[in-house]
Amino acid sequence: MTANAVFMGHQSAREKSSGAISIYVFLLFLISIWVPYTEMGYPAYVVSGRYAVFVLLCSYIIYRNFKFLLNLKRRTMITYCILFIVVFGALSVVWSQETRYSFERAVAFSITVFASMIMGRKYDTEKLFKSIAAAFIVYVLVSVALVFLAPSIALENSWEHFGKWRGLSGQKNVFGVVVALTFVLLFMPRKYLPRPLSKSRIAYYGVFVVVAIAIIKTGSRSALVDVILFLMFFIPMSIHFGFSRFIILFMVIFIPIIFIVGREFVNFHGGMLVISSIEIDTSNRLLIWEYGFDVLRGRELFGFGLGFWTPDRMADFTNLHGWVLPNFHNGYIATLMELGVPGLAALLLLVFSLLVYFASNIRRLKKEKMSFMVGIVILFLGHNLYENNIMRSTDVALFLFLVICFHMEKKILEWRSEKSLQ
Repeated sequence: MTANAVFMGHQSAREKSSGAISIYVFLLFLISIWVPYTEMGYPAYVVSGRYAVFVLLCSYIIYRNFKFLLNLKRRTMITYCILFIVVFGALSVVWSQETRYSFERAVAFSITVFASMIMGRKYDTEKLFKSIAAAFIVYVLVSVALVFLAPSIALENSWEHFGKWRGLSGQKNVFGVVVALTFVLLFMPRKYLPRPLSKSRIAYYGVFVVVAIAIIKTGSRSALVDVILFLMFFIPMSIHFGFSRFIILFMVIFIPIIFIVGREFVNFHGGMLVISSIEIDTSNRLLIWEYGFDVLRGRELFGFGLGFWTPDRMADFTNLHGWVLPNFHNGYIATLMELGVPGLAALLLLVFSLLVYFASNIRRLKKEKMSFMVGIVILFLGHNLYENNIMRSTDVALFLFLVICFHMEKKILEWRSEKSLQ
C-alpha cells in the first residue's frame, strides 16, 4: 500500500467521523429543542422516550470519547465551577426528600455536562455550530409551517393567549426561547451556518424574516427581552470592542451596587414589583419566590436537593394561593433552593469568571468572530433572572450554554498557549 493510499484512507476515516459527529450534535439539539407535553395529547411513553433517547445519545458520545475526557488536563475556573455543581448536585440526593427523582436528575445532568464538555472541548467550531444552527432552523421552519397547515397543533387555544404561535413546543414562551436563540444564531459568521444559508443570501434573509416574524407572533415578552440582551452586547462589539468591554465590566462591578442601593426604591405587592411608583406584573413570580424563601429558612447551607417541589409543598402552596406552578422562573433562586448557598456560590463564581474571561479576551474574540458566543452566554445569564433553565438536563438553552462555555474554555487555553510561545 502506497503512502498516498494510507493518507487517503486516514482522510476518509476523518471525514466519516466528522459526519457522524455532525449527525449526533444535530440530533441531540433537535431532541433537546422539542419538548412533548402530555397536555398536548402526547402519550406518556413519547415524553419518556424523548428523554431516554437524549440520555442515550449523550452516553454514547461519552463512551466513544471517554479517554479524551480523562486526558483533559488543562482546565479553567469554568470547568471547576460546573464540576462542583455536578458533584454537589449528586451529593444532594442524600438529603433530598425525593430520592429517586433527585438521583435521576443528578445522573441526567452529569451526563449532559460531560457530553457538552466533549462537544465543546473537542469538536471543530465550524462543524459544531453548523449542526447546532441546522437543528434550530429546521425546528422553527417546521413549526411555522404547522401554523398554517395544522393550526390546532401550532397555535395557542387558551382564552388568554389565543392565536399566539407555539409551534411544536406546546407553549408560546417555550417556543419563544427557541425562536429567540435561532434569531441570535443567525448573527453567526456565514461560514458557521448550514450550507443553504451560507451560500445563498436569499435563503439567509428569507429565514431571517420568518424567524423575526415568529418572535413577534409568539407574543412572548421573555423572547423579546432575550433578543434585546443579545443585541445590547453584539452591536457595540461589532462596532468597537472597547464599548463591549465597558458593558461587561459594568455587569461585574456596578450591577451588584445597583442591586444593593436599589432596594430602597423597590417594593413588592402580591405578584407585583413596584419600582418607585411604577408597577410591573411578574406573573405571580414574586409569590413563588416568597414561598421558597420562607420554606428555605434553616436549610440555606444545603438546600433541599434536586427536587424542591414535592407533592406536600405543592399542596401547601395550593392551600395558600389556590393554585400552584412548580417552577421558580428564576435559575438563580432555583439553584439556591435545591443546592443551597454552596451551589449558588459556584454558579455566581462561574458567571463572574465568564465575564472576566470575556473582558480580558474581548479583542481576540472579535478578531476570531466569536462575539455571538459571548452574546448567547449573556442572553442565557439574563434569561435566568425571569425563567429557569439551570439544572434541567435536557433544556436546550442550558445545553447550548454548556457547549459554548466549554468551547470558549478551549479557545482561551489555546490563546494562552500561543502567548506563552511568543
